[in-house]
Amino acid sequence: MRETSPGGRRHSGAPAVDLPGYHRPEGLELAVGWIFGRVSPPPATHLGASRAGLTRRALEQVLLESLDPGPAAVLFSGGRDSSALLALAVHVARREGLPLPVPFTIRFPGDVKSDESDWQDRVLDHLGIDDRELLLVTDEHRLLGDAATAGLQARGLVFPAAVQWETVRLSRLRGRHVVTGEGGDDLLSRRRGTSLYHLRKALAAGRLPSRRLLRELPDALRPGWTVPAAAYRRVFPPWLPDDVADDAAARFARDQRMSLRWDRATERLLRSRATAVVLRNLDLVAREHDVVYSHPFADPRVVRALAAEGGVWGYAGRTDVFRRLFGDLLPDDVLARTTKARFNATRWGERERDFARDWDGSGVDHDLVDPEVLRTAWLSPAPPFAAELLLQAAWLATIGAQRPPRSAVGGPA
Repeated sequence: MRETSPGGRRHSGAPAVDLPGYHRPEGLELAVGWIFGRVSPPPATHLGASRAGLTRRALEQVLLESLDPGPAAVLFSGGRDSSALLALAVHVARREGLPLPVPFTIRFPGDVKSDESDWQDRVLDHLGIDDRELLLVTDEHRLLGDAATAGLQARGLVFPAAVQWETVRLSRLRGRHVVTGEGGDDLLSRRRGTSLYHLRKALAAGRLPSRRLLRELPDALRPGWTVPAAAYRRVFPPWLPDDVADDAAARFARDQRMSLRWDRATERLLRSRATAVVLRNLDLVAREHDVVYSHPFADPRVVRALAAEGGVWGYAGRTDVFRRLFGDLLPDDVLARTTKARFNATRWGERERDFARDWDGSGVDHDLVDPEVLRTAWLSPAPPFAAELLLQAAWLATIGAQRPPRSAVGGPA
C-alpha cells in the first residue's frame, strides 16, 4: 500500500486556468446553495435491439475507456457506489488483460462518522486487491483550509464548495484517468413510480399492499403540476426571508416535476442543471492537474441504458438495482447495506467557527439572507450543505478579494 499524508504542509493552490466554464453562483443560487433550472439533454445514441444487460454493458464500456489509455484510478470510499464501480472496473481490466485500476481512498483519522475502513477492507479482500493508495487528511478538507482558500482566490466562488479542495487529491492523481461515483445517488435511487412497482408486485403475488405503500401511493399518483410550491419550503434553509423562500420553492418545484413512468423519470436526470454544473466544475479543476475524470453513473449512455432496461415500471429501489447490476461481483451484504458515512465534520473546524463568531455580515445579500440566522447555522453542531458556499463568499469579502478575471473562471452556466 502506498500511503501519503499532507500533514501540515501548506497548499499553494492551483493557478487561475485559461479555460472558460467555471460557474460562480450568485443571488438566489448563492443564498440557497443550489443551482436551479434544466438543460437540454445530450443527443441520444443507439442502444441496440436487446434490452437485457444493457446497463451493465454501458457501464463496462465507459469504464473501459478509462482503463485502456490508463493509468487508471477509482475514487474508493467503501460506500456502495464506489465499491460497485471498483468491482466492475477490476472485472473489465482482468477480462481485457489491462492493468488493474488503483483504488484511491481518503481517510480522516479521528472522525468516526466518516470511517468506512471495515467496508473498504471487506471489498478489497473480496476483489483480491493488495495495492491501493491511501491519503490521510486532517484539516485539508476544511471550508476555509489552506487548499480551499487558495482555490477561492484563484478561481472565485465555485459550486459546490468542495471543488476548492479537489487539489488535495488531484495533486496525487496527476496524469491519470480517474473514475468517480458522481451521479450515483440520483441514478440508483427510488423514483415517483417506484411505489407503483411495489403495488404491481404485491397484487401479482396475491398480497395486500403494506400500510407504508398505501401511505406513499397518493403522493406518487398526484400529478407534479398540482403539488403546491409551499410543499418544498422545508427543503430550504432557515435564513431565507419568506418571500425569498417562496421564490426558491417555486423554482425547485418546477425542477422536481417528473413522469410517473420510471424510464422517463430516469432520463429526466440528464436535464438537471445542478448536475451539469457540478460535473463541469469538477472536470475543469481536474484538467488543472492533468487528470481526466470519468463519471459512469452520470454518463448519458448509462442513464439512457438504465431507463430503457427498467422500462415503464423500473425497479424495487436502490438495492434491487445494485443486485441486478453487480450481484456477480460483490457480496450481498455490501450491495444491500443501508449505512452511509458522514463527512460534515471534515469540513467544519475551529477556523470556520472562529470566522463565524467574528464575521461582520459582509459578503452576503441581506435582502436574501438573514445574517444572524446564518451565523447560528454556521455555529451549529451540523451546519447544512447550503451554508458552505455562503461561508466562502463571506470569507472572500472579508479579505477584499476581487473576482478572478472572466478569462480565468468563465461565465455563468
